[in-house]
Amino acid sequence: MKTTIITFFCLICFLPAVRAQVSTEATLESVTVYTQGVEMNHKAKITLPAGSSEVVIRNVANVLDENSLRIGAGADVTVLSVSFNKDYMKPKEKSKAYLQLEDSVKRLNKLLTNISSDQQSKEGLLAVLERNGTIAGTNTTVTVAELEKMLDFYGRKQLEVKQQLSVLTEQKDLYEERLDLLQQQMRELTADQQANRGQLVAQVVAKVAASCELNISYVSPNAGWSAFYDLRAENTSSPLKLGYKANITQSTGIDWKRIKLRLATGNPSRNSTAPVLSTWFLRYNNLSAQLRSAMPGVMVSSGGGQPGATSDIQVRGQGNLAAEQDLGEVAIYGQKIDKRSYTGSISMSAADIAKRPVVNVAQAINNMSSYTTPVDNELNATFDVDIPYDIASNAKPHSVSLQEYKLPATYRYYAAPKSSVEAFLTAEITGYEQLNLLPGMANILFENMYIGKSMLNPAVTSDTMSLGLGTDSRIVIKREKVVEQSGVKTLGSNRRQSYTYEIKIRNAKKETVNLLLKDQYPIATDKDMEVELKEASGADADKETGILSWNLKLAPGEAKTVRVSYSVKYPRSYTIANL
Repeated sequence: MKTTIITFFCLICFLPAVRAQVSTEATLESVTVYTQGVEMNHKAKITLPAGSSEVVIRNVANVLDENSLRIGAGADVTVLSVSFNKDYMKPKEKSKAYLQLEDSVKRLNKLLTNISSDQQSKEGLLAVLERNGTIAGTNTTVTVAELEKMLDFYGRKQLEVKQQLSVLTEQKDLYEERLDLLQQQMRELTADQQANRGQLVAQVVAKVAASCELNISYVSPNAGWSAFYDLRAENTSSPLKLGYKANITQSTGIDWKRIKLRLATGNPSRNSTAPVLSTWFLRYNNLSAQLRSAMPGVMVSSGGGQPGATSDIQVRGQGNLAAEQDLGEVAIYGQKIDKRSYTGSISMSAADIAKRPVVNVAQAINNMSSYTTPVDNELNATFDVDIPYDIASNAKPHSVSLQEYKLPATYRYYAAPKSSVEAFLTAEITGYEQLNLLPGMANILFENMYIGKSMLNPAVTSDTMSLGLGTDSRIVIKREKVVEQSGVKTLGSNRRQSYTYEIKIRNAKKETVNLLLKDQYPIATDKDMEVELKEASGADADKETGILSWNLKLAPGEAKTVRVSYSVKYPRSYTIANL
């Protein structure tokens, strides 16, 4: 017996020391929201024994990047390792609104249960009345007067029960409809499908037993923000007011309550590795590959790869164009084809291809400003919002006002009546690169009226950004073809088509307006084509693009007319699809 006891104590001496396990709840202090992702900063208080401990830290995000995880514990505590896992054991927290809905659902379910019981009871009574009424009708031992009295009783009682059942059915339908609405609302409040929070398990060593505060930070992908704007202009002589706002969404599993926000224009998930260019070797390509790359909508199959072999070409119009778009016939290297489908063979060298033009068959300033501090950093810009916000973990957008600016703007109208006869009011601003704007939708308000939405894109290379402020029906524009000066003439082996258009503009406003008017004429893509601009009413003509521009100033009630005339000459054996 003595030997057994000695052996037991020897084994205990050789067993490793049992590691203490302690747990704590992390408290969210602040967040830095990126366009994609969020850095979350927590604090947690804990009492550690001397030596090794396993610390479980609950109440962290449901998904996080473990490479970004940092825990600071003070000079006397060393964090050996940290791992992350989901905390499925902790019940999900329910908001006050959710608990109220839950109580209402419980009451309705109880009422529905009572109604169902009452219905069953009444249906049973009705069955008994119907059965007894039948028996009474066949009973020959009663007098006629007694029989009439009995049948009258059963009839009245059946009607009464049926009316009661009808009322119960109506109540049940109303309660079920109300219950369905409540359950829908509850689903709205629990839209986050990843509501289970995460927890951290850290292995630490403390020099002495003491209480300490843990500083925890990490990046979670389940949040982000996007920019949107309010553009306000009282009239065309006032500065433009630009309201800069953010739509923040998060589904980290933790409701942000009274949290200080920092919004950053960067994206921590973006690849930070700079690209490296490799040597660019030029190689000759075969005919099939050249045709495929040069002509969208053309399918080319090689004729076997042997020298001198032909290649099959299939032009697919319907696969690349809307069915109602009529291209008629087009010509590829002298061969006329229909827009719908062409299958044939062609034999030519790469040098022939290089000499011929390519035909593309498939054409195709508020109160929030004092509470928000913008900061320009080396790689991005941030906005520190001093007002704490509540943002639920439900993946729904929450609007946060950042800044409002008054911007000197040059207002003018723009119209391209070949595409649209409406006049668009634009505001041109400079110096916008200092505002740290991001692409986003903008609500347009002009003269205290909501006009609509427009896309604001600061990612332009020019020093002037043009913002669309909507259309103005008081600037009347018409573009009409002058029939007597348009037509087709055949000159030998060539065909000449002439076009003349008249553009009429009238200013029906009470003030003078500046209008940038644009139209165009075609540009030749073949040496056999010849385009002549005959008349442009003094427009600035870009010969490379064919764009015609007029800067017009129209007094109140003034009307002006400009004319565009051009002709196109080409071989009569060809058809130009988009003329």
